[in-house]
Amino acid sequence: MKAKKIFMGIIVNFFVFIFISSNITALAQEKYNYTCDYMYSVLRTKEERAFYDALYVNCEIVDNSLGYFEYTPYTSFGNLSMEQAQEITFIFSQDHPEYFWLGSQMRFSTRYGAAYKLVDDFRNGADRKNTKAKIEAAAQKYIDGALEYSTDFERVKYFCDELLKNVSYEFGPWDQTIASVFLQNKTVCEGYSKAFELLCNAVGIDTVIITSYVHAWNAVKIDNHWYLIDVTNNDSSNKYFLISDKKMAEIDEQFGKLIIKNKVGDEDVIYEVYPHEIDYLTYIHYYDDFPECRISYSELSDITIVSILGDANYDGVLNIRDAAYIAIMLASGRKHKLTESADYNEDGKVNIRDAAAIAIYLARK
Repeated sequence: MKAKKIFMGIIVNFFVFIFISSNITALAQEKYNYTCDYMYSVLRTKEERAFYDALYVNCEIVDNSLGYFEYTPYTSFGNLSMEQAQEITFIFSQDHPEYFWLGSQMRFSTRYGAAYKLVDDFRNGADRKNTKAKIEAAAQKYIDGALEYSTDFERVKYFCDELLKNVSYEFGPWDQTIASVFLQNKTVCEGYSKAFELLCNAVGIDTVIITSYVHAWNAVKIDNHWYLIDVTNNDSSNKYFLISDKKMAEIDEQFGKLIIKNKVGDEDVIYEVYPHEIDYLTYIHYYDDFPECRISYSELSDITIVSILGDANYDGVLNIRDAAYIAIMLASGRKHKLTESADYNEDGKVNIRDAAAIAIYLARK
């Protein structure tokens, strides 16, 4: 009996040791989360999310390997169409700025799947490891500076100002990645947007990248409201700092459309686009799924936002359009666009019962 107790004591102590060791290891390996789950949450199906998850697994293989990679391992997209795979592959690359070695070129094959081409300078594993350490050290200086402030607004302002102060607009071989920002102090709109996304998410401020045919900028979430920010073009007037969709459209209208000429086969194709007009050629299924930025931050002191129960479309009036809006958002898989005001029956959930309750209330009114 005594021997049995000793044996059991050894077993218990062993598992306690394993538990403590694993937790110490987990804490030692804890790192910043450089992305938010907004775009992942809008993916329509399990198959799309599974493909996104598999892209992450294969990118982690490359990121943690000392091996040589010209392309990431192929990721099967199963029953998804080529069009869906291309769109999600692009969304993934925009979601994960920490993979600085991802190039802008990709391969797609119905047989093998999707693969990213690596930036030439980062194909060697030792080079990736060394560059990653340097980037993280440089980014940490920005993060430490932002953490001196207590509010998300102040931290966002700090990141925007510091990036513009330290980084010049200049083309280069790394200008589509954060490596150009943190290691070369020069970049273009893609680099600014990815660096800003990485820094904000690192301190817990949800931020995503939005792209047009010619430009890249960000949407950032502060106090449960989303705002647009164009770090690249912001200046002392803060014209592009925490503004609404409406305000951005007004600025674009003043600026005018850009004429872009592109070669398709032997023909020249001309596009006329606004700088901040979302790229409908890339975001085909998810064109309408970016965060809605309904108000500019500067307007908060001038107006009072009144949340009307049931006002799902946020137009300040409760009517049958709200019931229809709820039904449409639920049917199209865009439940994430419905705010708490859509919970008309106040059961803590937003579903079709709220649309029915609104319709019944209006019918009886």
